[in-house]
Amino acid sequence: MLALLLTAAVCAGAASCKNEKGRARRPAAGGKTAPAAPDAKKQPQPLGLAVDHSVIRANGTDRATVSLSGGKGGERAEWAIEPQPPCAVIIEQTPQSLILQSTLEECEITVTAKTGFREFTRRISMLKDTADSDGDGFPNAVELTSESDRRNFRAWFTAIAVSQVRHQSDAWPPEKRDCAGLIRFAFSEALKKHDTQTLSRYKYLARSDMPDVRKYNYPAVPMVGDALFRTRPGAFRAADLEDGAFAPFVTAQLLHEANTHFVSRSLDHALPGDLIFYLRFSESTLPYHSMIFVGAEPGGEPALVYHTGPVNNTAGTMKLMTVADLMTLPDPVWHPSPENPNFLGVYRFNILD
Repeated sequence: MLALLLTAAVCAGAASCKNEKGRARRPAAGGKTAPAAPDAKKQPQPLGLAVDHSVIRANGTDRATVSLSGGKGGERAEWAIEPQPPCAVIIEQTPQSLILQSTLEECEITVTAKTGFREFTRRISMLKDTADSDGDGFPNAVELTSESDRRNFRAWFTAIAVSQVRHQSDAWPPEKRDCAGLIRFAFSEALKKHDTQTLSRYKYLARSDMPDVRKYNYPAVPMVGDALFRTRPGAFRAADLEDGAFAPFVTAQLLHEANTHFVSRSLDHALPGDLIFYLRFSESTLPYHSMIFVGAEPGGEPALVYHTGPVNNTAGTMKLMTVADLMTLPDPVWHPSPENPNFLGVYRFNILD
């Protein structure tokens, strides 16, 4: 009897002496009752479809991951994408997830996951990428950001330019044949797919085994199409696509001021495909002149190729000269040396940096 009275006294001062099943439980240290363990297990979240980025930029690099979420685990999906072919590249696919990488095409796709009798869908939008990270006037989508694309562009650009010395292609209109015209022509031709039809336009190419640029191919250049060149300097603005800031034709002066950037006043720092510019202070009609640095063949000397432009009431002609030969010309205006005030230096296309 005494034991029962003591037990009743202890229980009277405690929060509870019974668990959820009515059995007495020992108070925890410090006078607190130990919590009861839950009887029911936590229910899993319903099966669904998750996406980490529902909006990405159409820049050829941004990615979105779509994956099964919730459920009991171990569910497997059959994936479907609309429209077909999709304007995104599938980088990785498993029964549980899908990783997509944007192309340069602005669009919206629908991703569907089929699991048994159930279907789940999510939409992903690829929006135009108007960013110009380096402020050079060309949006990121137009710049050749991979080293392989830059290398392949340089190889085609110089090969096509040099080929015009032996035979000027019918694809290069006679009325556009001058120093800037050679650069514009070789630039657009270098960005093309070089299939049999394209190569048939050239009677002579030193080589044609180079891979094509992969990011895009002329004239399907993102945002600008065949209007490859800037008509004024400055960082890119979305309004530039509508107000004439890009055009298929620019002069040597605009190639210098708005489409390239300074590298050096020494040819020692030039890469094949870089340009050099001259400014003849005494010439009022066509003061600017441009040449293409083509580098050196194995065992050869560094050389430049250019079109003279109109000379003595003639249409002018193509020239391929070594740097050493240029330095021996009687007129010092054409010497590509830092000491020559008419020599502006080595410049590189903005899309290559």
